[in-house]
Amino acid sequence: MRKYLLLLLLISLMACSPEDSTEEKDMKVDGLATVEALKEFDTKKAAERLALGPIFEFDVKFQDPNDTKLEVWLDIYKDGERLNGKMGQVRTEFVDIKRKSEHIGWSMMDPLADTLDLRLYSYNAKESGTYTSQRETMLKSGYPTSHKYLIDSNINLKPGKEYPVAAFYQSNSKNTIRGYNTLDQLIKNNHVVILMKVKVEEKIGSGANSTTYFLYILISMTRNYMYTCRNVGEGGKRYGTSHLFS
Repeated sequence: MRKYLLLLLLISLMACSPEDSTEEKDMKVDGLATVEALKEFDTKKAAERLALGPIFEFDVKFQDPNDTKLEVWLDIYKDGERLNGKMGQVRTEFVDIKRKSEHIGWSMMDPLADTLDLRLYSYNAKESGTYTSQRETMLKSGYPTSHKYLIDSNINLKPGKEYPVAAFYQSNSKNTIRGYNTLDQLIKNNHVVILMKVKVEEKIGSGANSTTYFLYILISMTRNYMYTCRNVGEGGKRYGTSHLFS
């Protein structure tokens, strides 16, 4: 518990650090957002000093944060199958995004403890937050584990598409961890696999969505108006302005 509190304190201090003020500058972002894996960061150094479990961190930059929703979650697989319900997923959502740069992360306090402690966190130049999920561990004692980033560089996030960005896994063999070329192989070749995924969406009623809705209303009004004029021209008197929106 003391180790976790120290790590949480560090995340809070990072939120107040002036180093993150770069998000106030103009940043070129293609699409809704970009995500970049951070290989060296202060949270990782602190976790290593405290002998905590693996930790991943990413820099997410938004084209228009006010119009963007970010989802971050963990999918948990055991013996090649994703676990059902809450046991199979840890999920959080960032809706009220106000800054162009956000750091998100995933940490595991002690993977081989009796309780599997999974934490998704975020921080920017002003604030931080942590989402915690604890459950009985499904990892085996004495079996090797590994972890890695699944992206090597800055990537563009397309709306609605899921992006696996990091993985923790435990072998189903006591002696080796088998290699893999695809995520399907990774999931099938190991006893437990935990994948961190991200997805961005445009908020309904903003940006392109609001433009599409406006065009839909305009086309509907035009169609109904033309239909009304045609019937009135043919001598019909049943159609008035109240039918323009019917």
